[in-house]
Order: sequence, then C-alpha cells, then structure tokens
Amino acid sequence: MKQSDRKMAALLIIVGVLILAAIGMLVGMQIGTSRRQQIEQAQAASASAESEAKAASDAAIAQSQADLAAASAQQESEAAKQAEEESAAALLAEQTKEANRENSEVLKGIAALGVPYVSAYADAVKNAQTISAETASSTASQSASTTGTNGHVVCIDAGHQTHVYDSNVEANGPGSDTMKLAVSSGTSGTATGMEEYELNLEVALQLQTELTARGYGVVMTRTTNDVQLTNIDRAEIANNSGAEIMVRIHANSSDDSSVKGALTYAPAADNPYLTPDLISSSTRLATDVINAFCTSTGAENRGILDANDLTGINWTKIPVTYVEMGFMSNAEEDLKMASADYQAQMVQGIANGIDAYFAGN
Repeated sequence: MKQSDRKMAALLIIVGVLILAAIGMLVGMQIGTSRRQQIEQAQAASASAESEAKAASDAAIAQSQADLAAASAQQESEAAKQAEEESAAALLAEQTKEANRENSEVLKGIAALGVPYVSAYADAVKNAQTISAETASSTASQSASTTGTNGHVVCIDAGHQTHVYDSNVEANGPGSDTMKLAVSSGTSGTATGMEEYELNLEVALQLQTELTARGYGVVMTRTTNDVQLTNIDRAEIANNSGAEIMVRIHANSSDDSSVKGALTYAPAADNPYLTPDLISSSTRLATDVINAFCTSTGAENRGILDANDLTGINWTKIPVTYVEMGFMSNAEEDLKMASADYQAQMVQGIANGIDAYFAGN
C-alpha cells in the first residue's frame, strides 16, 4: 500500500471514531434529558399528592371540629331539656303530694261515716263535701257490715284502670326523692286480647262476693274500670278504711311466652318505709295466699318476690301483698284466667289464703 493510501485510511478511521463519539455524546445527552424530565415529573406528582393529602387532612380536621361543636351543642340542649323535665317532675311530684294529703283527709272523713265500699275515689272526693245528714245516717247504719260477721275486714284492690296519665308521678315511698309513674297501663292477654285491668276487676268482684259470704267485711278500692286512682290513692283508701289487710289483684307478663305460674310480692326485709312488724306480717300474708292459690288452681308456684320499689306497698300501713295470678303473655294461662271455672278456682285460692292468714294470728 502506498504511503498516501495509508494516510487516507488512518484519516478515515479517525473521522469514523470522531463520528461515533459525537453520536455517543448525542445519545447520552438525550438520555440525560429524558431522565431529568422523568425526575421532574415525579417530583411534580409527589408535590401534587402532598398538596391533595394536606387539603384532605385540613378538611377532615375542620369536619371533626364541626362535629365536636355540633355534639357539644346537642349535649347542652339535652342537658337543658333534662333539667327542665326534672324541674317539671319535681313540681308535679310536690303538687301530687299536696293533693294526696288533701285527699287523705277527705278519705278519713268518709271512713268515719262508715262507708264500706269505696268504688270511685275521684267521685268520693268530689262528693265528700256534699254528703247530707240523711246520707250520713244511712251510711252509719251500714258500718256494722264493714267489720263483717267474722270480725275481720279486707281491702281488695283490682290493679290498674282504664285511664292512664303517663306524665303523672308520685314518690316511691313516704319521704322518698325517687319519683315513679303514679298510674301504669298494665298488660293484656296474648290470646284473649283482654286488658289486665278488666281481668283484675272480674276476679276482685268475685273475691268480694266470696269473702262476704265467709263473713268478712270488704272494702273495694274500685268496682268499675272508669276511675282515676294513683297507687298512693289506693294505699290511702286501705289505710283509712278500717281494713286489716290489703290484697292487690294483678296479672303478669313476660317477653318469654313460655313462662307461666303465679307469685306474690311482699316488702323486702330492709324496706325503709315499713316497720319490721308490718314487713313480717306482709310476708306471712304473701306466703299464705300464694300457697293456697296454687293448691286451688294447680298453677306453678313461683313463690314470693320481695321489693322496695312498689309504691302500692311502700305507702300502705297495713299488711299488704300483690297477687300475680298468672302470665297473660302465656297463651294457655291467658285463656285459663279468662275462663269462669278457673276464675272461681283463683278466687277460692285467694280466699283460702286470707283464711289461713287470720287463722295464724
């Protein structure tokens, strides 16, 4: 190869290397530019995400503060409403106490006249001031029947009534600050649809007849469903009537429709409203009545429940018991209690229990 040809080849090689180097630099620059763009895009996306997250966080904080403010306002409103209701309840309770004190004096006057049957407390109070001398003479002539030929007097209270005033409250016991509904609606038969107050009165009137036949004097707190009697009213009727014991007729209910049987209530041993002697006598009365009731009817004997929260017991000044004859929530027992034959058995059982109580004195 000639010298000139070798020089030309070397020159071409150098030019080729330079071209390749230039191409490499261009490719590298392009790659670098693309990489920078990716980095910038990623940074921009990250900044946008952070901005959105911060905005969401700020919104959540603002909503939480708004919720807290609303909750606080709601609590303040409910507290104010509760305070208003408590104030109204306290005022109503005081008014009820005053009315009961006034009515008690009226009942004492009625009892002094020898009225043996107090059937409509509201009517008695309304008419007490207008009792004439002729009426006084007539009722005085009936006073001997109040005691009865066997020397004993029983007050029968048919529980509940047609009229219910849910806003009316009264003290759980003398001097108590605990307020309870003065009147409750009672239950009703799951199979018969009969109202408890109707059943209670049916049995109470039959018991009145049975006890009278056995020589007892009988005082009824009501002989109709259309009365307006609180639990304290019923207790005061018994307290001022001359009766020796009070038997309160009721029926039971349970969320479990399989539950059945009879029971009685008596004051607990630590009842703060009654004397130890009165608690003991009431417990004995409850025992005699439930045992005789279940013997007569064959009902399951659920025994005696003691309680300190029954206004009708806590205000009573003579031995007292509640008879829960059976469960109207149990279809079988509900149908039985509505039947004439079973009612007669229940009446015999309660009367036998009362006999047993006085025989034990």
